[in-house]
Amino acid sequence: PAIIFTSAYWGMFGDSLYTLCVVLSFIALYYDRTNLSAAAIMVALAIKPQALAFVPLVLYGTVRFTSISRWLSAVAAAGSVVGLIWLPFIWEGTVGQTVYALRRTVGLFPVLAANAHNAWFLLSRGNSWTSDNVPMIGPATARMLGMGAFGMACLLGLWALGRPARNKQLFAIAAYTAFAFFILLTEMHENYLYPAVTLVILACWQSRLLRFFAMSITITSLVNMALNDPVLTEAFRPPAATLLQLSLLNSAINVALFAVWTGSIVRGAYVARGSSTGSEVGAYDPVAPPVSKAPEIPGVSPPESPRDEACSTGRGAGAWRNPQQGAFNKSPAMGVTYTHDFPHLTTQHNS
Repeated sequence: PAIIFTSAYWGMFGDSLYTLCVVLSFIALYYDRTNLSAAAIMVALAIKPQALAFVPLVLYGTVRFTSISRWLSAVAAAGSVVGLIWLPFIWEGTVGQTVYALRRTVGLFPVLAANAHNAWFLLSRGNSWTSDNVPMIGPATARMLGMGAFGMACLLGLWALGRPARNKQLFAIAAYTAFAFFILLTEMHENYLYPAVTLVILACWQSRLLRFFAMSITITSLVNMALNDPVLTEAFRPPAATLLQLSLLNSAINVALFAVWTGSIVRGAYVARGSSTGSEVGAYDPVAPPVSKAPEIPGVSPPESPRDEACSTGRGAGAWRNPQQGAFNKSPAMGVTYTHDFPHLTTQHNS
């Protein structure tokens, strides 16, 4: 409903187009197509500068786990796209005017929140159309504090993600980043939850907790826009005090959802690093079933590290790689072996 309200009813086609490019970028990153991922995020940036929030995640996936040659290839792909986009402005000699227009996007609405039901709307108790450039804590302004908090949220997501390629949590972390962008930064508008709604819907199949977030954020996003829609408010004419109370309640729900999501990510990251059975989905779902440990096999040396330990996934017990022999071992009675789906595990399972 929130997506339909934003794109079909309000006609905010820019949100749809740049979110599409962001989604394509993360799909390409998931399949380790770093050139396509870099190109898509550049197109998203050209459509709407808010796509800058996702650039650290794309950079992390491109730089952290690839070779220097692939870095250069991704930079070349991104540069080619940027060059093609800017070519008409260079041809017409309007580069200066375009850069000025882009620079004005930051500070264009220098307020705590432009009708966005986020942390700043809640802290200001609805008086969010006040300057975000006034010192709040020492010399730090609300804008600076919001940027700092969002930077910490981005770092948390990167720390919890691990290797982005083939990581199903990539879309969940991208959705969390989009939600943090809306909740923590100043100058947010009510429609800026659009990418968060889209990305969390794509990730919601992974766990019940993400399905809860998808349903809740869709509802709060719709309520945020409906309470600020001039046609609806003119038709129903609710009292100003009622509108304010509903807006504060919606803001409180959004902030609470963000706090729960942040806590689940922190908890899941610690579980994944402290246990050999921390699964990608289980790291974010407190009610995910535990993964049982494979039984010991006579004559086979145990794994050298917890990360190399074989786990049963309902398909049968596994056989470990013998470091001394450099090959996989299995009992003749176990039948046919096959490789685990996840590339970072050095195990085979038996059917």
